[in-house]
Amino acid sequence: MFLGFLEELDKFVALRITAKNWFKPLYQDYSIIGYLWGFIFRTIRILIGLAIYLFLFFVSIGIFILWAFIPVYVIYQIFINL
Repeated sequence: MFLGFLEELDKFVALRITAKNWFKPLYQDYSIIGYLWGFIFRTIRILIGLAIYLFLFFVSIGIFILWAFIPVYVIYQIFINL
């Protein structure tokens, strides 16, 4: 389920495609300005995409840890309330 969400997110963020075209000129403008703008814009887009993926990774890890501790909490409550 989470991997499917990441695949759908990658259609919006396009991190893989942006990284593949990182050093190519922007809009196929093969002048120095096209290369410079392409590198700058794609670098910013890659950093934003990585920040989004990192945020979602930590949120999913937090949700998993909470989910994993639910049985421990329930058992703890059973023994405390005996």
